[in-house]
Amino acid sequence: MRNSVFALFSLFGLPVLVFSGMSFMGHPLAFAAPALTHPFPLNFEWCVATAAHQIEGGNTRSDWWDWEKIPGNIKHGDTAAVATDSWHHMDRDIEMLRELHVTTYRFSVEWAKIEPLRGQIDPEAVLHYRLFVEKLRQAKIQPMITLQHFTLPQWFRALGGWEWEGAPEAFEAYTQVVQRQIAPDARYWVTINEPMVHLLGGYFLGNVPPQEKRKLKHVIPVMVGLLKAHARAYHALHHEAENRTHPLQIQVGMANHLRYFQAAKRFNPLDQFFAREFDLLWNWALPDSLRTGKLTLNVPALVHADIAISGLQGSYDFFGINYYTRDRTSSSLILKELFRSANTPPSAEAQALYSPENWESHPEGLEKLLLKTAHRFPGTPIFITENGIADAKDLKRPGYLRDHLLAIQRVVQNGAPVQGYCHWSLLDNFEWIHGYGPKFGLFEVNFNTQMTTPRMSARQFSKYAIQNGID
Repeated sequence: MRNSVFALFSLFGLPVLVFSGMSFMGHPLAFAAPALTHPFPLNFEWCVATAAHQIEGGNTRSDWWDWEKIPGNIKHGDTAAVATDSWHHMDRDIEMLRELHVTTYRFSVEWAKIEPLRGQIDPEAVLHYRLFVEKLRQAKIQPMITLQHFTLPQWFRALGGWEWEGAPEAFEAYTQVVQRQIAPDARYWVTINEPMVHLLGGYFLGNVPPQEKRKLKHVIPVMVGLLKAHARAYHALHHEAENRTHPLQIQVGMANHLRYFQAAKRFNPLDQFFAREFDLLWNWALPDSLRTGKLTLNVPALVHADIAISGLQGSYDFFGINYYTRDRTSSSLILKELFRSANTPPSAEAQALYSPENWESHPEGLEKLLLKTAHRFPGTPIFITENGIADAKDLKRPGYLRDHLLAIQRVVQNGAPVQGYCHWSLLDNFEWIHGYGPKFGLFEVNFNTQMTTPRMSARQFSKYAIQNGID
């Protein structure tokens, strides 16, 4: 069941959720590092990314646990009950990271495992994550910790999720547990991953928990609660780091899913109009609120809001960008979908744009968004917190990786403060409503045995990391 507004959004590939082994033992990656004319900065962070629910398995207290078992919710009836079983294979995962020569690993801590019941912290889960962080340190890999990556504890969801008046305080308390007991020395923190994707899928399209379909204006209270929670976590992290015996400089931000909206017909004013409107709503509404301290939305005939939020202004130290593809906005296709019956499936064109396997490689879009971010948030460090392609045969990924890194390299040469790059993903995993179909990993996973094999693009990534750029 898709209403006309859903059809309008789905046309442009606004995702329901975004994507968003064994080691190289016997496959050492050793490359000579040729002199580069234009390398990345010496302190550039080479990184890969994952999310707890997608790789760990056993997330029995999360809002996704029961929901994904309902027939029809996940393709092929897949579930994340086991995923890549990373909960029991931390040494395997760290060995893969070592062989990739990453300096940073972006991963999420699962709130539902840390606090399975309200106010009750699981000491075994805390110990598990603390041990993992210690092993990363021993491997000379910095943790970049994501506190919330789509999933929520069942108890939190039952109380109303981000709309619950106690949500900001609860998220702050969980944040303090993670910082104090798991990673007191972590320098990089992501409070919330892809908040717009989280809100769109759960409260507008209604195809992920809590599976609600609201008018856009009724999603605003959820946005406000989420932003309040982010602000509380941001200040809690800084307070803890700055009041240690030996103060620690940390960087806290969000991971924003940005898409490059481009008019399908360059000189069509309606195509141009929709491209601008989607850019403003999808790409900048929430990030701008962190800069201004106000949630400002103005979508003609849909929603208008101007809400000040205490503690929100300036609650970012870097700007995180998750980038995958562009969207070509066609007014003719939009109008066709707007007048489509709510009970009629979307067109073939809309379905193609909606699938991660059909996302277009468009590095120029990343380059333009990086320049726009640098202009909109002057002086703010930028982190590519996700970038990748679903490619089981590894035929497109090498070119995708090269071309997007070259785009970043060009922007860096022009003075944009890009601080690091996280590839999505370390290994194939559970890709939310798409199940195990899309293969985003630098490592291929046999989900029957949990054995992994490095793809050729893993060797390519390692080479770039060693030489800190592309020759």
